[in-house]
Amino acid sequence: QSLPDTVRLEHFDVPATIEWIRKGGYTRVFPDALLGEAVPVSRDIEMALDEVQVFILAETSYRSCCVDEVAARHVSCDAIVHYGDACLSALTQKIPVRYVLGRFLVDEKAF
Repeated sequence: QSLPDTVRLEHFDVPATIEWIRKGGYTRVFPDALLGEAVPVSRDIEMALDEVQVFILAETSYRSCCVDEVAARHVSCDAIVHYGDACLSALTQKIPVRYVLGRFLVDEKAF
């Protein structure tokens, strides 16, 4: 089951990601990792940006912390959004990458 919309938007920093895509002029975006939430996050991005096509990677060629630039090139993507754990290695050389490590909401009263 998917996260509630407000939690998903905050955790995956969707508004800032949309703005990054818009400012970069990207039209073929590849959200990398966190497959379980990929469909609703991709839908959020595509609904906000009419001219953007989002591709979802089901299985990476590398470890999940690594950006899969090779797979993104296979579908001619011009940007990658990497969600989740990231080793931040310098493997990507030609495609711009936005890293979204995730924001976890904390119930301050319970804390």
